[in-house]
Amino acid sequence: TALNAGHVLGSTMFHLEFDDGLKVLYTGDFNNVDSFVHKAAQPVEADVLITEATYGKPEWVFPERRGVYDNILDTASEIIDNGRIPLFSAYSLGKSQEAIAVLQSGGFRIISGNSSIDKVCSVYKNHGVDLRHSTLSSPGVSEILDEGGVVVSSSIQHTLHNIRKRIDKKTAKNLEEKMERYSLSGWTLGRFRERGFPLSAHTDFKGLIDFAKAVNPRITYVFTGNASEFSEHLANEGINAVPLE
Repeated sequence: TALNAGHVLGSTMFHLEFDDGLKVLYTGDFNNVDSFVHKAAQPVEADVLITEATYGKPEWVFPERRGVYDNILDTASEIIDNGRIPLFSAYSLGKSQEAIAVLQSGGFRIISGNSSIDKVCSVYKNHGVDLRHSTLSSPGVSEILDEGGVVVSSSIQHTLHNIRKRIDKKTAKNLEEKMERYSLSGWTLGRFRERGFPLSAHTDFKGLIDFAKAVNPRITYVFTGNASEFSEHLANEGINAVPLE
């Protein structure tokens, strides 16, 4: 059975039941928290769990998502009030669409900085997700940027290159100098922190633990770079775990 993984649109977990009654739940990247554009993954009991552990260290516990949304909106408002332009860096698949939806909820005029974002947004719209934004080729884009617009970019260098191509150099230079950049990523909590907000498409350490407990497996196989450490944490919770490294 294919199940929603909550990571991006179409991401999937698989629950397998064999003739001898053995049940296996496999998931790659997943998120067990609802977002503006994705429903949370739901655990299903299984004898064997195979799971990722991208954020499988105790220091990676994300704040409540609604609070992160509010912080993003407050920061965007503050930057605009100071006569500058907010630019939020986010992956083109999933994260940019969530960022657009969040900013849209705050009534901001949004410009996507990359065609890759636009293509993914079209797919999300075809699946019923309400996303409204302008592109760098939209009429009056320089006025939108100069009068309270917010940029969502999956590649800042590519975005700046396109601004220079589509707007006269003097105006483009002025706009670039007014931009304040923030990253939207769980890695903003990491050792080498970028300026930004911990908005992740993955579940955090606590969510990984809670998910495994809810699945209640006889054995768990863990992959990704933190597999060994996370397996130890699962063992401390009474869950038999084996790293796949």
